[in-house]
Formats: sequence, structure tokens, C-alpha cells
Amino acid sequence: MKIATIKYIVFFVLLLGLSRQSHATITKKHDIVTKTTTIESEQEFIIDNLAGEVSFRKHIINRGDLFITEYYLFFKMKTIKNWWFFTRDGVVINIDDNIYQLLPEKTNSWMPSTQTKCGYALHTSTTIPISNKLISFLQKANRVYFKIYFIDQGDKNWVLSYGVLYEWRAVINTNE
Repeated sequence: MKIATIKYIVFFVLLLGLSRQSHATITKKHDIVTKTTTIESEQEFIIDNLAGEVSFRKHIINRGDLFITEYYLFFKMKTIKNWWFFTRDGVVINIDDNIYQLLPEKTNSWMPSTQTKCGYALHTSTTIPISNKLISFLQKANRVYFKIYFIDQGDKNWVLSYGVLYEWRAVINTNE
């Protein structure tokens, strides 16, 4: 195999890997009963070689002449061997070197009744409301870091990629 072909293959694989890490998936759902539109960006992340998931959610609630907009972060860990319980301390978010503590609205843990090939999956999650003030900072941010607190695994750091930040801005700017 020629060296130029090998370089092309390596470049393509690296490009594919980078694009997977830097882009989220945006979905939009309408609930006709509650008159709520949910716009959501989902992204996988890695902490200590374990996959987690973060969702940035925007709820637009229609109350007749009034539209209410709410924003949430939803973190989820799914493991096989050890629980990763989120603390009630929530997360710390660093937006361009300005630090804010975000407290959870709720945390949850569950183990599905069906077994995977490796054993039973252990799921934990936390839902954190985000203020409109922080939303305005996210719209202008260049760098965003998180410190996520776990009861049994200590605190872990995670850097939000610019590609995902860009998609969060798209969620913020999307209307019903």
C-alpha cells in the first residue's frame, strides 16, 4: 500500500473521530397535551474512560398569550461495575474564567431489569436548571468547562468542545 494512501486513511479516521467528539445531535419535539416544545442537543462525553451523556434542553411552554422558556442541563452516566451517583452539589460551570455553581433540580438512579452482555447497566442522572443570565453568557462564550461532583467517584472535569457550544447556541436561538 502506498504511503500517500495510508496518510489519507489516517487523516480520514482522525477527521471522523474529531467530528464525533465535537458535534451534538439536535432534536425538536412537540407535546400537544402540555403545549410544550422541547429543543435538545445531546452529546456523549468521556470521564475516566466511561461514557456519559449531556443534554442541553430548552422548553418553550405555551400558556395562551404567554410563552415561558426554561433551560436545563441533563447529565447521565451508564456503567456496568460501579455506581456514579451525582451529588446534590450539582456542577460548577466555568464560562470564560467566570465560575458559577449550578444546583440540581433532581437526581435519579436506576438499574433496568434486562441484562446486557456485560451485566446489568447502572444508570444515574441529574437535571440542572440554567438561569437566563447564564444563557446570555453561553451565547457569547469562548470556553466552557464543567466540574461534575459524584458521591462515590470524586469530582471530575469536562471541557465542552466549541462544536457542541455552537450547537447549544443553535438551541438557544431556535424558536417554536
